[in-house]
Amino acid sequence: MFRKILGIALSALLFVVAACSDDNPSVSLVEPIADGSSSSVDALSSDGGVIESSSTGAVKTARYNLWDPAVDYKVNTGDDSTGFWRTFGDNLFGLQGESKIIFPVELENSSTPLSSVFKHCDGLCGSIEPDYLMIGPWAGVEIPLAKDGATADVTSWGGVCVTYESDYLISIYLKVQVDGFDSNSLTKPFEAYPANYLSETTIGESPAPTLFNLFSTNEVQTECMKWSSFDVSSWAKNSGSSQISKVYTGDEAAKEIQSIMFVIQSRGDDENKVFNIKGISTYDPSNATQGWKYPDEKFYERFPVDDTLTCLWKGGLGDTHVNTGYNDRDEYAGMLVPFDESPANSYAHIEYPAYPSMEFGPYKYESVIWECSGFCGTMDFYLDGSEYAVGGITFNIAGSTDDDYVFEDVQDWGGVCVTYFSEKDAYLNFVVKDVPYENSPKVALPKSNELVERCFTWNEIAPNDPNMGRAVGAIQFAVKGTVDYEKFRFNLAGIGKYSVNGACSFETPVITPKSSSSAWIRSSSSVDTTKHHKLYVEEQCILLTDLWNFVGSVFTGFGGTLNEKVGRWYKIEDASDEHKSNFTQPLNEQELINHEKFDNGGVEFPDSCGGAKRTGLYDGVCGTAEFKDDYFAGLGFYVAGFDHDDGTLLSGDVKKSWGGICVTYASEADIDVVMNSTGVHDISQIPKLPKATLPKSSEAVTSCLTWDEFKSDDGKLVDPKNLTTVNFVVYGEKGTRKKFNIHGLGKYATYAEYDYSLKCPIEEHFVTE
Repeated sequence: MFRKILGIALSALLFVVAACSDDNPSVSLVEPIADGSSSSVDALSSDGGVIESSSTGAVKTARYNLWDPAVDYKVNTGDDSTGFWRTFGDNLFGLQGESKIIFPVELENSSTPLSSVFKHCDGLCGSIEPDYLMIGPWAGVEIPLAKDGATADVTSWGGVCVTYESDYLISIYLKVQVDGFDSNSLTKPFEAYPANYLSETTIGESPAPTLFNLFSTNEVQTECMKWSSFDVSSWAKNSGSSQISKVYTGDEAAKEIQSIMFVIQSRGDDENKVFNIKGISTYDPSNATQGWKYPDEKFYERFPVDDTLTCLWKGGLGDTHVNTGYNDRDEYAGMLVPFDESPANSYAHIEYPAYPSMEFGPYKYESVIWECSGFCGTMDFYLDGSEYAVGGITFNIAGSTDDDYVFEDVQDWGGVCVTYFSEKDAYLNFVVKDVPYENSPKVALPKSNELVERCFTWNEIAPNDPNMGRAVGAIQFAVKGTVDYEKFRFNLAGIGKYSVNGACSFETPVITPKSSSSAWIRSSSSVDTTKHHKLYVEEQCILLTDLWNFVGSVFTGFGGTLNEKVGRWYKIEDASDEHKSNFTQPLNEQELINHEKFDNGGVEFPDSCGGAKRTGLYDGVCGTAEFKDDYFAGLGFYVAGFDHDDGTLLSGDVKKSWGGICVTYASEADIDVVMNSTGVHDISQIPKLPKATLPKSSEAVTSCLTWDEFKSDDGKLVDPKNLTTVNFVVYGEKGTRKKFNIHGLGKYATYAEYDYSLKCPIEEHFVTE
């Protein structure tokens, strides 16, 4: 029904902010014309009531007491000059974006141009047309509640209820006057405005297998939010008075509000996405419908509590650990984590619908479990000549030692129950004492297009072993793949002790995910070989981020457990008495002060390294290699840091987790990407190490390299299981200077399927002479 309303091709007609300034960053192109020809509507009372339409004389009951698209051309603010909807794009706050809101019908040539949209949509509906040259492009719609330069007091509303349906997540901001905010380069747009959000109400064509999506009904929702539930960003809270004039609470903002802003950020998949705001009311929680995106008390009502004796873990409750009974011994006992037991160079890779909460620690996957209301993702396999790959989700019964599992007696469980969804056949694998891993007891979990629970007694799991369950180290939800690049979705939602009636209670889903036919096979030619899969129709590449997001240390995967040098950058230059080369960076006065004040390993991330100036953001680590003789110079970073006792380099196994490396760069010379797998940090040995070469480019481009592309001059391959440093060097002749910039780093395993021969939308690549 939602998309049928928007069946007409979206018009590119824009109703957008025309100008911005420090004290008035949003001005509508179209203002209402108050003349004798304009339509008139009786003002709404605060508790709803009747409205008389002057055009028909018909009396209608308002569904929403602030704005009902069936009878209102503006929001009832009590002021005839305010409350008219208007749109804006990412050209606010001094930015230069061109993202905009587009509508499905032409606007009326009248004092109320959006009336045609209200009639067509029974709401305010549209889509975002993003400017892909922006980082995270955004646009939105706004309700001005006060005249320009003034404020209004809407505390009497108590808050706001929004009735809507949307393929997007919509952020709601209470716009207030915050001096020093618009001109503060450290502040992202809207960060100093109290905020709340509206989650998606639809699940799209290929939804992630989250419990929210499994239970979604694609229906209109009403979300009610008290003013006190609006909050500013943590940055604004901790910024201090030197950054912004005031940090508003939601209640304070309601007393001095300028407008309510609904902001939509593009995720690069806007082609078939739409939103429809269908009504606005004052706060009344009795009118709210249950949202499932983030569980609350009402969410838990759908999961009976009478299974506490049998259910050990239920994803809907957000826990990260299975209650094995041994959790008090070890903080890692019962922790749910991914595993990979693939042979040789093959691997199983999981893409999650949310970023992990941290690099390491017992709560690493907390964000994934909250997002999934379970442990879910999309898995694919890379065989690399092997017959199969296998991976999935595992938990230890009682933790582990340095070299083995801790085996414990759980025979009193009677067996195991598991609640899951999987587009591919899976199985449970039981790691038991004195049994080789390949011979571990297993039970089949047939693929299912809905959430199902399967229960097995110990006898069913190991019919010939009366002691099964007495020494269990781990239980694994596993999937085996025998086809390269096969891709499927799964969700592990419940784990419990054996019960003939089931261990964990879940309400039957209202709808189910797409059937197993939605699993698909990618041609191997789209990965590793031709690399010609386009990311966007507009042929823009994305900015690499999952190894390094343009400033600070590289996210190598080994931080937090070793030392402070993990992922830290360093300069590569000839520090010997001959001093054949040096590497300099274009630092301004403030950056020079910071360089002296803070220890960044001799490397900074200057503004003048360039970036997309349209975004107001800068990104890159750049500099100039200067050659007093024929030599090399550049930059590098540590993978796992140092051993503090003997000074040797620590190594990290990144063979499967990285799969190789992707680099966005610009350079006046070819760049050798040099991989070091030795324990010695000796820059003079760089020419002898395995390397791959990135050709020089005057514009920012991205190249992805697999491990087998890194070879030394004598044919030696890189050892990615023991990687210690990654280096970027350029060679030059005596008296020459070469500039280069690294804009982004990514894992090959993440970005391999995309074609990065395309130019990246970065306007400046390194400082010019």
